[in-house]
Amino acid sequence: MKVILVLKAIAFSVPILFSSLLASWNLWFILGFVVMSLFNYIWWHGGYVGSKYDTDFDFLEHYHWAILLSIISIFIDCFFPPLSSFVYGASMILWGDECFYQDHPFAVGSLHEKMSDRVGSILSIAWAFSVLLKLHF
Repeated sequence: MKVILVLKAIAFSVPILFSSLLASWNLWFILGFVVMSLFNYIWWHGGYVGSKYDTDFDFLEHYHWAILLSIISIFIDCFFPPLSSFVYGASMILWGDECFYQDHPFAVGSLHEKMSDRVGSILSIAWAFSVLLKLHF
């Protein structure tokens, strides 16, 4: 199980970490990181959310949102680079929370692991296409 966690952590972290090569690390990045840190803490760790297992979207994990924000960041960069850095900063805190503070990092051992893996794979493929589009144009 530990090997699976490491492999999934590597596979699903590639889009988020590789996006750092495309993003600008500046004050906007730090601001996005801080704002999402506060939002994440208040929302998930502050008790404002019931159990995610009470919804039909229990398979959505922090890293899914992080990859989605990385994709959005790539497209925003074409129009307004400072906002792109902000969004990428927000994605980094979600990725960090997934890696270090979740009971089931990358859904390993959870009841919804297979569905979560499918969503993560689809988002990772979408991210790869968005990088190819960015590099092409």
